[in-house]
Amino acid sequence: MLRSPSFRSEFSGLDTHRGGGLRTKQTFQLSWAACCQLLKLSNRVTEVTVENRHLRQEIDVLKQERLQEEVLIQGIKLQGPEHNQEVFHKVCEVIGADVAENVKEVGPLIFKQNRKTDAVLVKFWRVSDKHQFIQRVRALKRPITPRDLNIKSLNKFFLIQDHLAPEKQRVHRMTWELCKLGL
Repeated sequence: MLRSPSFRSEFSGLDTHRGGGLRTKQTFQLSWAACCQLLKLSNRVTEVTVENRHLRQEIDVLKQERLQEEVLIQGIKLQGPEHNQEVFHKVCEVIGADVAENVKEVGPLIFKQNRKTDAVLVKFWRVSDKHQFIQRVRALKRPITPRDLNIKSLNKFFLIQDHLAPEKQRVHRMTWELCKLGL
């Protein structure tokens, strides 16, 4: 469709009249700059979100590694902090493991809701030392009893196992209750 020259001149007159065309061009440039800035910010937010996701995954892996280096010995009536170390050394003697020197920490296992405990939590420097310790315990044909360690305890034997993640603690407690009943 052909437009009349008068229409074109009227329309072009609106654009250039009183600087209207320049104002529209400046507004467009400003909005384009704002869009570019928003796009850059959006990309940066996406990068940060991805980076945060990777950091959370690394934290989960580190937590899991920390859990994998821990061993739980339950069923001991503890008298004090030094007793934890003594119990662990006696267990090492009974099973014939030489990992007693390769431990990072030996202490009571304390749940937030329950300050009293009859469990010793052992943290190893290397996961391989923990695996050696657990393999020796599993190689025994019978469970370790308090008499074997020359320790007074109300329990018939000790439960020694890999430290469980919090979501498995319920199953662990139920298993331990069955063990105390001799089942």
